Amino acid sequence: EAWYMSAEDYLKHALKVIEDRYPSSKSEKKVDAPMLIQYHPEIDESPYLDDSNANYYQSLIGILQWAVELGRIDIAYAVGSFAMFSAMRPSSTAHCRMPIRD
Repeated sequence: EAWYMSAEDYLKHALKVIEDRYPSSKSEKKVDAPMLIQYHPEIDESPYLDDSNANYYQSLIGILQWAVELGRIDIAYAVGSFAMFSAMRPSSTAHCRMPIRD
């Protein structure tokens, strides 16, 4: 017996996980770009995340990377940028909030 989850089921579950953590992210507001043009994560000086929130941020990046694999190539650059900064140094509170854009 194999375990299976369709792409649609995965994305529904992933969105529920995010909405449970950030209820304000449920709005269906439209955005022009996946990452704010004026946001520069390389110069972000907000406080670092604790271990629990850093782990959540890395999970969020994983969810977004899987969405790219499923066809959301329009967010690939933004997801790659956030993934790069999570690997280079401890993630900051601003990094964690940016992919949600609430």
